[in-house]
Amino acid sequence: MVAATRRNLAILTASHAVQDLYGGSVPAILVFFVAQRHFSYLEATGLILAATVSSSLLQPLFGLVVDARDLDWI
Repeated sequence: MVAATRRNLAILTASHAVQDLYGGSVPAILVFFVAQRHFSYLEATGLILAATVSSSLLQPLFGLVVDARDLDWI
């Protein structure tokens, strides 16, 4: 494997891991936001909605970019 391809694959893997951690941490941290930061349930729900929608929109957009650039290593 070429060094640049390995680096790109490592970046992709790391970003996927961060996204997985982020997706699991948002619901867990909501208890803190409601109790300590006095978020309303509407604000807490909006935070979950924003995290879910951003993830749902970024995945297809990433797929379109990869398909348009013909990146075979992905």
